[in-house]
Amino acid sequence: MQIHQSAEDYLETILMLSQRMGKVRSIDVVNELGFTKASVSIAMKKLRENGYIAVDGEGNLTLLDPGREIAERIYSRHRLLTHFFMQLGVDEKIAAEDACKAEHILSEQTLEKIREYFDVCEIEKAEIDAALEKNAAKKAYVLCAGSDKFYLLVLKDTEKAREALDALNPGKSDAYKNLDVTVLHSLILEKLFGIDKENMARQINLAYTRDKDEAIRLAGSADCNCAFLIHPTAVSEIKDVALAGEKMPQKSTYFYPKLITGLVMNELVPVEDI
Repeated sequence: MQIHQSAEDYLETILMLSQRMGKVRSIDVVNELGFTKASVSIAMKKLRENGYIAVDGEGNLTLLDPGREIAERIYSRHRLLTHFFMQLGVDEKIAAEDACKAEHILSEQTLEKIREYFDVCEIEKAEIDAALEKNAAKKAYVLCAGSDKFYLLVLKDTEKAREALDALNPGKSDAYKNLDVTVLHSLILEKLFGIDKENMARQINLAYTRDKDEAIRLAGSADCNCAFLIHPTAVSEIKDVALAGEKMPQKSTYFYPKLITGLVMNELVPVEDI
């Protein structure tokens, strides 16, 4: 069964209220969401009939495994998006409201904050490859907000963005700072999501995959809040970073077949000298 946004909101609300109050009844959902008793009653009946919740003799609501999985996924995404918007400088109340409707309509305040660094537009899943290809010469990313919502982010060429990259990558060369993965790590993961370099190195709160379809699938799962798709690193970019005497950021390259490791080269001595 395909579950719609309103049902997801109900399941998330039951989860939040159960964490706050312990026992949850329909009237608690009514008071929390401000809906009519009739609307909530009908919604609870549908959720029960479809196996998402159970209702005992006293009217207490309990999330069943399918309902809990959805509720936890939505609530986790809600908390991440709230933090994300607050990191952008959005008021906490508006950030929380936008987190609830992030897959639908964002407030102008939130969009303005995102647009300080990126041009943002919503695209269809079928447009992902073409959108990245069209912006191959730019720092472009696709944000997968779930398995069916996709946004193209294109970095603006502004002094503010350059200053932020410089501040987050002190002492690094232009070749390093201009990498797509550096912009993703610095401006999005570190500055906006609050994942510092140490946690990135230890892969805490994030993971990497080279498979686009897997990234999209995970973005819509309970194990992940969102995913970013980026351009592959060019060989010329690797060369420029190496010539600057620096190492590439983690997980920024993928070479196959893998080179043999552990090979030791000794100085070759002419036979006549032996």
